[in-house]
Amino acid sequence: VTRQDAATMLYRALNAESSDDSVLDSYQDGSKTADYAREAISYMINSGYMNGVNETTLAPTDITNRAQIAVLVYRIIK
Repeated sequence: VTRQDAATMLYRALNAESSDDSVLDSYQDGSKTADYAREAISYMINSGYMNGVNETTLAPTDITNRAQIAVLVYRIIK
């Protein structure tokens, strides 16, 4: 599962409101985020649930591991 897919699944499970996707512009690879995931990953970042892999890289198409998913779910339920 990619980072954008994980964000999309959790976003849909939360039935969250849409979020401003301009936050993706602050990452060098933000434009690589798939159209279907832009709203979800923006929501996760704007809500503080998800960060980039560093200050300039979002890595939306990178594969997530169990630890990353666990942190993401923990931040949501916290």
